[in-house]
Amino acid sequence: MDRRSFLGASLAGLAASSTAAVHQDSNQYFELRFFQLRNSKADQQRRLVRLLEEHHLPMTKRNGFGPVGYMQVFLGAGMPKVLILTAYRSWAEVAEKHAAMMADETWRKAFDAAGADDDPYFDRVETWLLRAFDALPRMEEPAIEPGKAPRLFDLRTYEA
Repeated sequence: MDRRSFLGASLAGLAASSTAAVHQDSNQYFELRFFQLRNSKADQQRRLVRLLEEHHLPMTKRNGFGPVGYMQVFLGAGMPKVLILTAYRSWAEVAEKHAAMMADETWRKAFDAAGADDDPYFDRVETWLLRAFDALPRMEEPAIEPGKAPRLFDLRTYEA
């Protein structure tokens, strides 16, 4: 089973197992996708960022994803990493959007080409699927102010 069919089957099973009614005001679901890079490959991060800017972002717009955030992680264990944060209204939407992503020929060709040579754009991808807390059920998108520098965000993980 290749990675596309495994991902599609996993997400279809996830959507089928969700029996609760989905309401617009319910908690959002988040996908955090971490791309692990190597410090020794200086151009790897540049090539991955270019792939995301030129192909992933347009694919998300074509297929109605959103909101989607892209972050570069420079400090901490196992760095560097590039992170994509995507919000969904339901588990079913996660499966629907991933099916749309896999059906998007332009994205698939660009992504497959990124891992086809001896110098891949990333070393590993890790994906987390999360549900928002009841106290904070939805992502709040920051306002973008023209002429101001982009904001920096701090991703923190706490363990007890």
